[in-house]
Amino acid sequence: MAITTQDPILAWQRIANSVRNLKPYIQSELNAVKSYLVQQGGNPKLLVVPFSILSDSETVISDVACKLYGVVLVKQGAATATFSKLTDSATTSSDASSELRFWSNAVGQEQIATWAQGLPFASGITMQGNTTANGGTTSGANACLGFCIIGDA
Repeated sequence: MAITTQDPILAWQRIANSVRNLKPYIQSELNAVKSYLVQQGGNPKLLVVPFSILSDSETVISDVACKLYGVVLVKQGAATATFSKLTDSATTSSDASSELRFWSNAVGQEQIATWAQGLPFASGITMQGNTTANGGTTSGANACLGFCIIGDA
């Protein structure tokens, strides 16, 4: 199975709508990635995958190999520290050996990470939210929500 990417113009319109109420630095970072991809990166087709509040349950972003171009996180709930984790897997997220982790500890905190050339994930991307870096204690209502920008592998 392959991901169903869409025309980059439509993807960037969706991204712009998703971040219009976020901090200017989030918008600037995304504009820089867009500029690179359009001018020098081959203007790849993209898919914007929103996710709701992360818990210790698996949230599948992609169930096949893909490239991650960006992740935007917004902290919800209480000030309890939360780790948002991305794992290179089509089905299972990892408590202790996730490929990427983002620490959030303030309500409303906004974070962004981008990879203009795309960060390859060989199996897919599965996410979860925990209150510890190496454990599986759910972050529940304290976790982050947001979206990932992915493209074909």
